[in-house]
Amino acid sequence: MSIFGLVDKFNNALVNSNLSEINVNGVISTVKSNLKEGIDLRSQLLTIKSLNKDYNNVISRELLVDLLDLFESTTDNHQLELLLDTLLNIFEINTKSTKSLLSNNKFSKLLDVLVENYSTYTKLYAIQIINLLLLNYKTLTINELMAKNGLSNLIQLLDYSNFIRSETLIILLYITDYNSELQKIAAFEGIFDKLFKIILSEGSIDGTIIVQDCLHCIQNLLRYNSSNITFFREMGFVKNLTHTLLYSPDNLDSFSLQYWSEQKVVNAAIVIDIVRIIAGLGNRQGNLSILQSGLTQCLIDLSLSSNAPVTLKAQTLTALTAIFSTSPQNQQFFTQSQTQPILNSDAYAAGYLRLPPRLATISLIDIALNGESGDENRMVDDVDSLKGHNLMFQVAALSAFESLITSNDSLKLEIIASMSHTTNEVNYDGSITHTAGSLLLEALSNLPTPEVSLDGAFDSQKVFFASLVLSHVLRYSEDARAMARNIPFNPSEDTDEDETVSLLHGIFGNLITCSRERAAADARLREKEFSSINRTEEPEKQGNQENEEEEVKQIDIDWTRLTVSYLILLSVWVWDSPATVSDILKESSNLQVLIQPIKQSSGVDALIQGLCAFTFGAIYKFNTGPSEVSKKDLYSIIEKQIGVDNIIQSLARFRSDKRFCKIGSPDDALAYAETPQEDGWWFDWNYVEFFKGSFMAVQRSVISEEIEETTKVAPPLPQASSPLPESTDNTDHEKVVQEKDSQIETHKQRIEELKVKNANMEMEMERVNNELGEAKSKLQALWEQGSPEVAGLRGDLAEGVKREETLRAELDKLNNELETLKQKEGEHKSASGELTTKIEILENEVKSNKEEVLRLKEQNDGLKSTNERDTNEIQSTKNTNETLQKENEHLKTQLEKHIESEKEHEDLLILLEDMSTKRSNDKNRMKQAGLEVSEDEGDEDDDE
Repeated sequence: MSIFGLVDKFNNALVNSNLSEINVNGVISTVKSNLKEGIDLRSQLLTIKSLNKDYNNVISRELLVDLLDLFESTTDNHQLELLLDTLLNIFEINTKSTKSLLSNNKFSKLLDVLVENYSTYTKLYAIQIINLLLLNYKTLTINELMAKNGLSNLIQLLDYSNFIRSETLIILLYITDYNSELQKIAAFEGIFDKLFKIILSEGSIDGTIIVQDCLHCIQNLLRYNSSNITFFREMGFVKNLTHTLLYSPDNLDSFSLQYWSEQKVVNAAIVIDIVRIIAGLGNRQGNLSILQSGLTQCLIDLSLSSNAPVTLKAQTLTALTAIFSTSPQNQQFFTQSQTQPILNSDAYAAGYLRLPPRLATISLIDIALNGESGDENRMVDDVDSLKGHNLMFQVAALSAFESLITSNDSLKLEIIASMSHTTNEVNYDGSITHTAGSLLLEALSNLPTPEVSLDGAFDSQKVFFASLVLSHVLRYSEDARAMARNIPFNPSEDTDEDETVSLLHGIFGNLITCSRERAAADARLREKEFSSINRTEEPEKQGNQENEEEEVKQIDIDWTRLTVSYLILLSVWVWDSPATVSDILKESSNLQVLIQPIKQSSGVDALIQGLCAFTFGAIYKFNTGPSEVSKKDLYSIIEKQIGVDNIIQSLARFRSDKRFCKIGSPDDALAYAETPQEDGWWFDWNYVEFFKGSFMAVQRSVISEEIEETTKVAPPLPQASSPLPESTDNTDHEKVVQEKDSQIETHKQRIEELKVKNANMEMEMERVNNELGEAKSKLQALWEQGSPEVAGLRGDLAEGVKREETLRAELDKLNNELETLKQKEGEHKSASGELTTKIEILENEVKSNKEEVLRLKEQNDGLKSTNERDTNEIQSTKNTNETLQKENEHLKTQLEKHIESEKEHEDLLILLEDMSTKRSNDKNRMKQAGLEVSEDEGDEDDDE
């Protein structure tokens, strides 16, 4: 039966579902022999493809070697395309068999297909096979690519058509991820040029998924690779990022008011992340190139003067944070830049309103305090991922401001000075012109009245962020603290100078108000909870009461947040500032605001209690200048009213509170702001680090003072059992006193260590108790869900029993087969003995053959010398023969030329004869027609 008959029989059997009639092994055997003989290869490959789905294991075992040999030898384009398609079908089902391509020279042939003159689909199948190799044997494949310069072949494919380019990008994305060697090779092979050409041809960030893949590839090539970043910067590719974002300084309106699709936001976000990578390594040259390429101005306009989605603006501000951290030039450029924020709202005829120009620093502080202005961005696709995130935007602005101002003392003083320079100028949009300082002062000084707070119409976040912004201004700058102490808290023209309250004391006054309102909110909350215990009202009334409870809870949280914000500011202000401490101690009521929460054993938030303890401890530690309350008086307050243990436990509770301890890195603060939990967002990373680095100093300060007080009132040491003789020298007495002093000092240190260890153990115990509580709640939830799960487990158990019975039957079958194999083993042993005898005979034959080989080797040596002599003669003969051949070829050439010339002469003679005959015939016809013929012509006729 021919191969076509077998294929038809197989296809008919598939249709009729009568697989038992098919002799698959016979078909495969026929195909195998035809492959070796090269008979109708196209039909053989089509047969293999049709059989592959159901008989992949058999085909992989029987035919794969022959197919790979055929792949190595074939050069025909159409045949190679079908062969690669067949191999791809086999490898997609049996992925382990792809390893056979990595042996011998088959992988080199696969790489050659990528760059040689083969069809598009041939290259596509080759790329897809390489992709499968990477998925299954990544390390081996990458080693082969590096050894055979395969990366260069792949990069060349970026110039091809769309789907070839797309498949190549997938491979490049996979192999350049966290592999620095490949990243370097790719960079020097010119991959950046090709990727940016694709990006620009596809419309930059307006492009499709292909632009996203190209940008991801650039991202991979730069991440964790300083040499590639340097290469990227030196070759001027930073400028390309500006073009990719479609930024044009000459056409800011089109940039600021553009349509943002979901894909466009994703593409722009990757570009911003690439900027973060370039600036994130602290490379001053990289940050300088960002400034010189216009990218800094682009980021400023994108984040502060555009209608971009809030998420993208927040990410842009994080990039500016990285740029500001090590670049004074970029800091200076930002502080001198002007921005025009955009309000998106249907209230305006154009759908938006541009605010008057103002400094970028003022816009940044405004965003940190108020978030995005106007309605939600409407010039974007209506997707949930692009909505909201206002809190994340504020946190990103706060981080950017901290990076901008940390080492910029002149800007700190400018902001503090601008607090006293308020203006009442009204802009065309109805807003009042603010300075950076007036924005902060207004937020800190305007507390809601009790009536407004009951209506739920006040924003605690604004005060919270204002406190954090001002704490960044005051940190590490005593000049800024001194200037801030002279700022009036709520200046007005009717207030006398003697009655003016400073900003520092005004904050303490607001703390008193917060404490009072917080207590009132707690009372209202307890009243609501008590009234709901025996609630029997109608469902509608119950729903109203639940809503009222939620409102009261939110008011309580808002007042707690206000209190925490002021305490954060005060703790930073007093740290390492004796002059600020002395100013605070002028008012005795200031200390009472801090003491009361620490003394309370219950009913006070752990954050408030911990921050009060920390601020009070900082006041105690840095009370080293002239003040109305001495350090000794402060310790007396600690000992008699508060207790050292209360301070330590308050600090421990604060550290273990999940609202504080969940912030473990700068990215954590931004992530929690993006997806705020039920307990909300309370701290930024910088304050968390400040507290962690400072609270031990406060703790040691309080504990050390306690130890000193204990040693002062301790009873005298007992005398030795044998009194010293009168003749003892004063030096001996001094040595004894020094030894006792050293023992006392050792005990002091030991007591301090034990106090700290005890506080840490209490904190750890509280953390464990919290975890146990969470575990109990989870256990209760699992118990409540147990019934349906148990029912499911019972079903699984029944199914397992049935499966066990099936496996036991199979086990019995295998035991029977094992007995049969044991019998065959005995037969094999007897056969093995016979084979041993044959092996001995063969060994004797081998020995005799070796002797024969030695004899033949001697003869071979003699023949070699003869062969060398004959070889020399043959070489001289070859030389003579070559000379004669050259002469012969020369003569042949002359002969051919002579023959050609003779042939040309013969052709000319024949042509001449034909022309003469034709001429004679023409003359005769002329004579018959009665025409005259010249004599010469007549003579010629006679001659003819």
